[in-house]
Amino acid sequence: MDSLMKLRRWMTREKVTYMAMSDRIGRSHSVVQRYCTGERIPGRDAMVKIYVVTNGEVQPNDFYDLPTLAVNAPATSSVNGAAEALDHV
Repeated sequence: MDSLMKLRRWMTREKVTYMAMSDRIGRSHSVVQRYCTGERIPGRDAMVKIYVVTNGEVQPNDFYDLPTLAVNAPATSSVNGAAEALDHV
């Protein structure tokens, strides 16, 4: 998933190692590696720290496989269908 790799791309661009990132966000280097591969999603505290350390370039939504939405685009039928399904829950 490309969106899950955003943290790794940021770290590569900034030449930040797993160990250096782990020091900055207070998590182990193996946990940071799992964040980068998508094996693990950061909790709220870690997400806030990642957001701050990256100056907002890596955001919480980057860890989820969300669709890219066009600005001012009308809702698609699949989104409408999902909304209708939620109405019946």
